[in-house]
Amino acid sequence: MVQHGTFFQYPIGTRRGLGPPHVQYPRHRDENRRRVRGERRNLHRADRSHAGHEDETAVKIELTRKEDFLSATPRHSMEIWIKTGAKKDGTLIAMQAKIKVDTGAYAYFGPNTTSNAVILITGPYRIPNVLTEGFCAYTNKISCGPCRGPGAPQVHFAGETQLDKIARKLGMDPVELRMKNAYKANDLTATGQVLTEGGYQEALVELKKYMEERLTVLPGADEGKTLGVGVAGGFWGMEGSARARP
Repeated sequence: MVQHGTFFQYPIGTRRGLGPPHVQYPRHRDENRRRVRGERRNLHRADRSHAGHEDETAVKIELTRKEDFLSATPRHSMEIWIKTGAKKDGTLIAMQAKIKVDTGAYAYFGPNTTSNAVILITGPYRIPNVLTEGFCAYTNKISCGPCRGPGAPQVHFAGETQLDKIARKLGMDPVELRMKNAYKANDLTATGQVLTEGGYQEALVELKKYMEERLTVLPGADEGKTLGVGVAGGFWGMEGSARARP
């Protein structure tokens, strides 16, 4: 099994019943090597201490579902306020957002998550005028941590929900509204990055075609339930496919 060498992905190997000796870590950069070696030693030490071992024998800890919830670092909860300006034809022209991030008792990944949130709040859309503010606060709760895409799901949920409200108010198809404003290759993001690749607009075109062919008539829902179709977009990791504009 090959696994990327970051500490919050380490439990994947454990989940599959594999001890550390059976997990291979790619070591492409010196930074990753230092990080992996240090964290593997720490994890081994914690395992041995928990199991009462003083030698170098690796042990595995399996938590119950309740223990997992009590000991894990949950995703950061947020309060998000957004104000978005749009023309009558659906062109997005401005956004203002304030994001309050609950990091729990310790900062840990709170500042990183807050940084991600203020960058990603626009979603994968061209908005020429953007002002975002992020506030990371300590609270008397368990410390929060990364859970895949830290900060992204929270702000994308808020932003995409508001896009649906804008589409309803303008009488536009929600997919058409997103297509009109979607990032394309060589677009400039709100944080000053030039995207070297696109793809979102093309994906929306294919999605709309599929919906028109397959989802014009929805099957009946059970009594007391409503069946519908929604659309939402998001992006992550712009650093990997972008460069700073001089």
